[in-house]
Amino acid sequence: MIKLHYYKVCKYDYNNPDYINDWMTGAELLDVGQNNYPENYYAIENRFLNIASVFLSSFHNVEFITHHYKFFVEDDDFCSNSEKTAALSNLLIDINVSELIKKEFQLLSHQEKLVVFQLSLRGVAIIGLQDPKSGACFSDMSDGFYWFIALPDNMSIEQIVTPVEDVYVYPWHDIWSEE
Repeated sequence: MIKLHYYKVCKYDYNNPDYINDWMTGAELLDVGQNNYPENYYAIENRFLNIASVFLSSFHNVEFITHHYKFFVEDDDFCSNSEKTAALSNLLIDINVSELIKKEFQLLSHQEKLVVFQLSLRGVAIIGLQDPKSGACFSDMSDGFYWFIALPDNMSIEQIVTPVEDVYVYPWHDIWSEE
């Protein structure tokens, strides 16, 4: 039986008591009438997308099971037009999100998969992947910049997450466990 190690990756330094006051989602950064996130949002988003890219590259031969996979792109899924505009703007590639939604995750290119993870950071999608053979998984946690990673014994978290500013890794538990 493969032993898994579980991690929570987030943008919050739990050693800093002020972390609770930090923003969780890009929508919290939007001012009235602003149609874009501030530059610091994109910098942190890119750091998290790099983690997703490394994970997907590390498991490039795997046919993941999608534990959960859903999009929220209807007008009533957003608080305002500014939020919707920002959430669907400045994506990694110029892509029609409604066309992306129609495709199965396994059939997406690497770049399209990264766009799905980008949308998950923006609250437009939720996604959780699991490798049925190794048990490895990668998932958003549906509440901002929190990602859940499970890795088998033969992989270390350092192979997936490079230490960088605003990215913190914590030992965690299996969030999908029935226990």
